[in-house]
Amino acid sequence: MNYFLATKNFISDRLLHVISIALVGEDGREYYALNSDCDLTAADPGMKLVIDLLPEKTQALWKTEAQINADLLHFIHGYKGYPWYASEDTEGLKDKAWFDDNPIVWVWQYTQDYTSLEKLFTVTDDFSAWLPLYCNYVLEEWNWLGSGELPEQPPEMQHNALVAARWTKEVFQKIRNPYKNS
Repeated sequence: MNYFLATKNFISDRLLHVISIALVGEDGREYYALNSDCDLTAADPGMKLVIDLLPEKTQALWKTEAQINADLLHFIHGYKGYPWYASEDTEGLKDKAWFDDNPIVWVWQYTQDYTSLEKLFTVTDDFSAWLPLYCNYVLEEWNWLGSGELPEQPPEMQHNALVAARWTKEVFQKIRNPYKNS
């Protein structure tokens, strides 16, 4: 299944800090979380707009990296257990819940989004057992196919990862079905 990823993040002292992450599944499911472990005080002034627009930390969207990790595992693979033990047989997971054994991750254009996913999705030393070691770029496909004018970007896309992931999915769907809604 295709998953459309967007994050809001920044780099400080050569470390990637993930503020928020959103995944939108091709099947319409959505996941969005804000990282309560992120040190927002380390952000550069350019991230002030994003940080100022974040909801209060009392809201349920704020989760620890461990909670996000478990949520992502469940969202992509349907596995409800946590913590993850790398020794567990993946074949057994198929009997526990729906299991996507071929997730395809799409981002708009930034590798940093995928790196953020890798940082939060630390279920095993063998990351490639759960996600491919690459992501696909919707922008590249758009340009390669000469798909015309892009759908309008919502203003919230600049500070909300979920809005950005939804928009990326919309562009992808326009590429795959250019005559729908035209």
